[in-house]
Parts: sequence; structure tokens; C-alpha cells
Amino acid sequence: MEVHVGSIDEEEDEQGIAHMIEHVAFLGSKKREKLLGTGARSNAYTDFHHTVFHIHSPTHTKVCSLVHLLAYLVMYLFLG
Repeated sequence: MEVHVGSIDEEEDEQGIAHMIEHVAFLGSKKREKLLGTGARSNAYTDFHHTVFHIHSPTHTKVCSLVHLLAYLVMYLFLG
């Protein structure tokens, strides 16, 4: 999932907030922890223009788990 917001969008007194939100949203997710128990790999990064979350999942992993994780991230990021 790619969000078109990055560090370039921060004001001077907000420097680092995009990266911090990336960590809180992704690393703090219990749903992500459950998904990783299935052999999936995940990562996220923030650059000047984007915040990106990605998951590489074995084919036997339930699609439902992936959908739940992405829904959680969207709700957290946009509905806070």
C-alpha cells in the first residue's frame, strides 16, 4: 500500500512525524504480528513523497489476513 504523503509534506516543527507514524502504524499492529507467524515478510518505509507498506506472503496464507492488515493500516492512517 502506497500513501502519497512523505517527509516533504511536514512543516519545520513536524520533521520526522511521517516516519514515526509509519512505525506506529506498522510495527504496533497486533494483526501484523499474527500475519508474520504464517511465514509472511513485511516492511515499510518513508521517503520524501511516499509512505509505503508492503507484505510478501506465502500462497497458503489466508487472503483474509492480508485484507484485515491493510484495512487496519488504512483506518489508522486516515481515520486515526
